[in-house]
Amino acid sequence: MKTSGKGLILDRYRNMKKLMVPRAYITKSTGTPAPTAPLTRLLSHFWFKFPSVCVSSHRPKHSAKIMDDPKLYKANYHMQRRDVANLLKKASDSSMLRHLPNQRVLDIGCGPGDTTCSLLLPFLPDDSQVVGVDISPEMIRVARETYKSNPRIEFQECNIEGCGINIGDTLGKFDQIYSFWTFHWIQNQRVAFQNVHDLLKSDGEILFLFLATSPIYNLFETISTYPRWSKYMTDVKKMLSPFHGRTDPCAEVRHLAKTLNFQDIKCTLQNSTYEFPSMAALMKSVQAIDPFINKNSERFERILFIRLQGGNSSRYGRLG
Repeated sequence: MKTSGKGLILDRYRNMKKLMVPRAYITKSTGTPAPTAPLTRLLSHFWFKFPSVCVSSHRPKHSAKIMDDPKLYKANYHMQRRDVANLLKKASDSSMLRHLPNQRVLDIGCGPGDTTCSLLLPFLPDDSQVVGVDISPEMIRVARETYKSNPRIEFQECNIEGCGINIGDTLGKFDQIYSFWTFHWIQNQRVAFQNVHDLLKSDGEILFLFLATSPIYNLFETISTYPRWSKYMTDVKKMLSPFHGRTDPCAEVRHLAKTLNFQDIKCTLQNSTYEFPSMAALMKSVQAIDPFINKNSERFERILFIRLQGGNSSRYGRLG
């Protein structure tokens, strides 16, 4: 089952007077669904300079347990892992980022730590020190337990969308900040990016990758109108990327970056495709990020299948 999408890239920006060297690199994926599985995505890569505050991924109120199952998430992270690996390879091949001696690095939305340790650490110089943060206490617990023997990395619970908390006093400043598949959960992008700005050193850099739009979002919106599902999805908008349905999300990101004093911003939209081996694999991928579906997984799978086949529900009965 293929999923396809467009990607948006926001590349480097730096202050010629050397007061700041922020870079913003964004990539979005959206796309045209295949007949059997339309899971499109908008991935965003960001690169910035910022000074201090709150860090980690925000999740919607409808499910305090969303993305709180490290085992399920790790077992179904294939699409996300591939995109992160491709982004880091591109960054390496193009010398997009500077590598400094003894640099401090932050990974926002680190989850159970697998991507941080298996992809990000090898990408960085051997003397780099990494702090991984996530909003989920369970994800941080698993990350600490799994990678406790690695002296180069530590994990802390933190929320990048938090207001009024000077996370910089706790975490300090960073030479580089990364975030993969996290910022589409954040509704208040301005607060989050201001907080990132505050955590970054004056000559720091940022590289982000996050979802901007997807056909699966359209499916969530539709299903939320069904009486059977509405009680689980009362605030469905908070399950969607804040850029979903926007005409030019790249322009919005550029504008936000500029208002926060980012410089040398490059933004590009590109296609992306992913093929799931089966409907079950697609379902697991969705369940890994939205466990509320587990309550009615069989019924949701039927709805998903019907939608992917063009909406013909005559042989399946009522969807709601």
